[in-house]
Amino acid sequence: SAEPGTRSESTAPSEASRAAESRKLATLLDAFWQETLVRNPLLATQIGDDRYNDRLPNSLSATYRAETKAFDERWLAELARVDRSKLTGQDRLSHEILERNLKLDFEGLRFPSWMIPINQFYSLPASFAQLGSGQSQQPFRHAKDYDDFLARMDGIVVQLDQSIANMRAGVAAGVVQPKVVVQKVRAQLDALTVDDP
Repeated sequence: SAEPGTRSESTAPSEASRAAESRKLATLLDAFWQETLVRNPLLATQIGDDRYNDRLPNSLSATYRAETKAFDERWLAELARVDRSKLTGQDRLSHEILERNLKLDFEGLRFPSWMIPINQFYSLPASFAQLGSGQSQQPFRHAKDYDDFLARMDGIVVQLDQSIANMRAGVAAGVVQPKVVVQKVRAQLDALTVDDP
């Protein structure tokens, strides 16, 4: 009989079944990552993937939040189809990290952070100004780079209008940043609104 606390050979997963589950997880992780980059083209740009440099979805909209909820639910269900008991090492860790991140993202959707889209550490106007400089994550080397950025600029107009609408909803609901934060943000935004950039 097997030692206490160990599996007998008949119940332990075979090497072949572990390898198959590892491949299944690898395929899932790759599909998840590719879909993540489509949903978050700024992330793709930040890591040097220029396939989506012409895109900027309205990630502040109610539609995008609903899509995020469905995305998290779908990928949690996909992940549940992988038998974690057959995973070891990095595979098991990757499974656990993705599951944790998806659950945290899903749980975070219940908070009204969409009503406060700008803070002193991050704002899309400041990030977009950096992208538009051509000196950061979205360089301008070829004509296509300029065309991509012009297309992406259409998205910033939509996002800025959405930010204003969201913050107005936040004011009405009493969900706002502290005054000291807004003062810092205003100074940052004022620095971007100049006649000679």
